[in-house]
Amino acid sequence: MATNKLIRKNLIHFVPFLLYLVFISIPVLVSAIKGNFIFEYLRWLSNHTYLMVIFRGLLLVGYILYCLHLFKQYVALIKTNYSSLTNYDFLWIRRLLFGSLIIISLDIFSELYEMVFGYLGWDAGYITVISMVILIAYLGYHGANQSKILLPSFLLLDNGNLSGDVKRQKVIMASTFSNEEIQLLEEKLQYILKEEKPYLDEDLTLNKLAKLLEVTDKKLSAFLNQYLQTTFYDLINKERVAVVKEKLQSSNFNKFTLLGIAYESGFKSKTSFNRIFKKETGLSPSEYRKQYM
Repeated sequence: MATNKLIRKNLIHFVPFLLYLVFISIPVLVSAIKGNFIFEYLRWLSNHTYLMVIFRGLLLVGYILYCLHLFKQYVALIKTNYSSLTNYDFLWIRRLLFGSLIIISLDIFSELYEMVFGYLGWDAGYITVISMVILIAYLGYHGANQSKILLPSFLLLDNGNLSGDVKRQKVIMASTFSNEEIQLLEEKLQYILKEEKPYLDEDLTLNKLAKLLEVTDKKLSAFLNQYLQTTFYDLINKERVAVVKEKLQSSNFNKFTLLGIAYESGFKSKTSFNRIFKKETGLSPSEYRKQYM
């Protein structure tokens, strides 16, 4: 039952293949049949080969755009459940999709150009081939460290709601923590945040914080998500904002710039600082500061 549901859910990924099979591959395979519609259709195709290339390209472009849509949802979901992953971890897949989209678009453009203005005088297909070689070389070189983004299927959402698999996974996670472990981990986390202030490190990661707590990063991520109802980044950013607010309320920091205070509080860039601060307080840093000057 689960297998059949999985197959039905992913049938859309076979649409480009089926369309090409019906309109191109099957007619070619039966090309020996003469004097009928298929033969005439093949003869028409042979005189309009550029249409085959454009048709194939448009199918691939449509499919890649659909993949980009799925990828956007996937990234948002993964970041929520595995907050140790950053934008860099998704760079390889993003470039795979956009690189493929650019190459196919170039192929379509060259065919359309020749269809309208005539032969270029040289084989435009070389551009496509060279672009593919460059993309494959790049992906092969930089793809070795990307295996950690291939996460299990239980993280997938179904129409914006948690699927049954996700709910079952939550139960499994819950069973890995005893009440004593939950209390101990929460107390230890609060102690480390208060005394060691690891959030002041702009390069703090989930893995670094997990080492301070002497647990695995996956266990810490599950604890934050399931028991504290937060993520690593939300937790750390909340602590950083609290530090900034405290400094902005103090006259001792009146001579400090907002950016200087942000860097001292663990923020890594001006853009992220402004965005996160306003999200937490509803005010921009400068607006918040004016209240205490």
